[in-house]
Amino acid sequence: MSNYVAHTVLRGLKRKLGAIWHSNTIKANQNTHILVILHLFYMESWPEICEYLKNLSPYKYDLIVTCMEGHYDETTLDRVRAF
Repeated sequence: MSNYVAHTVLRGLKRKLGAIWHSNTIKANQNTHILVILHLFYMESWPEICEYLKNLSPYKYDLIVTCMEGHYDETTLDRVRAF
């Protein structure tokens, strides 16, 4: 387990505090629809990117993920699909 993944609980708490702190901004933009396009070049970076994407949870967004043909692993792609 990477050091980054080990701190998921702490990041979750910080995310909740940030949501409280920025609640006015979140409310003002809650109807904004966001398109996120992610090129996942390094499969091992998915856990970190996933944590950043969780910051968008108050908003409506679509996620498009691309990767290099022949340079991916199905386990990571399954995690992306599950997200």
